Amino acid sequence: SEEQARLASDVTGVLTALDRYRSAFQARDIAQLLRIYPSLKTGEVEQLRKTFDGMKAYDIEIRDPRVEVQNDVASARAMVVRRMTPRVGTAPPFQVETEFDLQRTPAGWVITDLVAR
Repeated sequence: SEEQARLASDVTGVLTALDRYRSAFQARDIAQLLRIYPSLKTGEVEQLRKTFDGMKAYDIEIRDPRVEVQNDVASARAMVVRRMTPRVGTAPPFQVETEFDLQRTPAGWVITDLVAR
């Protein structure tokens, strides 16, 4: 049905947004991150900038995202696994159940909030 097709397309759009979030971290690119998560607060941006500066690599895996779409908003719950490689020393990987809130925009879905459970 047309409705199912639209829902499938929305779910794909939400998954694309999560992937863009992941890519921004992997690239350690604040500008890229702000495009997909524009409501990120200044303090958080500064903190991330420091974190990114201290890393050789930052890998994220977004496991098994469960997406729910309601009109122009969506939520996705997933297990987010972060593996950071500091310039000095080591850091254990950590994983946390995360809930992403998203909003439809003319340019595609963007993340409006995320909560680590």
